[in-house]
Amino acid sequence: MKIDKNIPIPERSLKQGSKYKFLHDLEIMDSFWVETTAQACQVQSYAHRTTNIKLTQRADGTGRRLWRVK
Repeated sequence: MKIDKNIPIPERSLKQGSKYKFLHDLEIMDSFWVETTAQACQVQSYAHRTTNIKLTQRADGTGRRLWRVK
């Protein structure tokens, strides 16, 4: 193994594209459908943690529908 000295540590890169970046395109009362309650909870939790977007969810057929409410 070769040892290198005085190599600077690069800056951290921001994660390129979240799978939830579509949330920023939602307007109030826009909705989307997911297959499972677990998926709905994941999206809702992400929105709560990382944005000022508030979502509500309801059962819709065989899945869950989420609406942007704020």
